[in-house]
Amino acid sequence: MLDIQPGYVKLVLGAGALDAKAALGKFAEVCRHESVSRGLILVKSPHAAIEAVTDGLARAARHLVPGFRLAVVARGAGSAELARRAVAAWPRGRGAASGFSSELRAACWLIG
Repeated sequence: MLDIQPGYVKLVLGAGALDAKAALGKFAEVCRHESVSRGLILVKSPHAAIEAVTDGLARAARHLVPGFRLAVVARGAGSAELARRAVAAWPRGRGAASGFSSELRAACWLIG
């Protein structure tokens, strides 16, 4: 599910995230089309989605504006690992990426 918030685009990936790569592609498309330079990805069930999210992020980053800020929030089993790997997958020189334990903290970092 994509949602345009004031100042950033939010993507929610559900359990399993079988379509994570496609969703991340759509996320990049919306960010580019709307000229957004900040995004938040909320992963609700990370244990099954780590590879799909990290692969999808690496592909999506190529289509985002330089200097893009990405916040990743993961909930559930494996959340710390997913956030760590998602941030590590973010290509150097494409902006900043950071993992958060809450959506509120992520939004504050994006907007602040």
